[in-house]
Amino acid sequence: MTESIFFRKPDVTATTLQGWVWEAVYGYTDTTPEHRKKCVRSIFAGDYEIDHPVYYKIDGENYRIAIKNVGFEDSDPKEMVEWFQRKKDKEGKLIRQVMYLKGWGDDCNQKMPSGLAMTILATNAKEKIVLNERDDITLRDILKEIKKELDREFKCVVPAVPNDNLFADYDETRKNNFLTSLNRIIEDADKALREENQLAASKLWRKHLGDRFPEGKDEKQQNNSRHSAAIIAGASTSNPWACD
Repeated sequence: MTESIFFRKPDVTATTLQGWVWEAVYGYTDTTPEHRKKCVRSIFAGDYEIDHPVYYKIDGENYRIAIKNVGFEDSDPKEMVEWFQRKKDKEGKLIRQVMYLKGWGDDCNQKMPSGLAMTILATNAKEKIVLNERDDITLRDILKEIKKELDREFKCVVPAVPNDNLFADYDETRKNNFLTSLNRIIEDADKALREENQLAASKLWRKHLGDRFPEGKDEKQQNNSRHSAAIIAGASTSNPWACD
């Protein structure tokens, strides 16, 4: 993520300010940049992307982010990053889990929670489980903890200014679609962990995580492996705080 920060109060609309950033990055890649709700997105080859949220900051006030067709809202990107830095583990297990969840969201044929939401959901879940040496077991446990919390209350609150609920504008259809997808990946995760054959297990994961996750070998799984047949190199490495 590369922020564009203006250190004076804009005399144009938030959408116009985003438009100027869009014009600045247009032509830098072969793919036309996207003018999204909270950022401008540059898209590179191989599914790589860079988000450019647009802020302004004046002395004595919070950072304010430009939101397309809405205006400016308080938002503190530094506070969010510092929160995540405090929560992550030295071994990088949480970072990998965020990557897996974002890869899942990217591969779904429906509108899924943003990278920011996936980061918050995974981090909150990680606080309540024991991180396993195997990433596939940890991912299954995190998914189950996310489901448990969302069944209790369907919300995802940003732990930084403006502390908004990222699920506040979800209608029943979008909410139910996400919960259905969550139930399905949990069901197949349980099956994959019971499956003795690497290839069969990897195919269960690939149903949800996509073909960036390679197939396993047609042989028995190694129970002491850190990664399952599918939870290995190939996960999305794009920014976990991707904007809407």
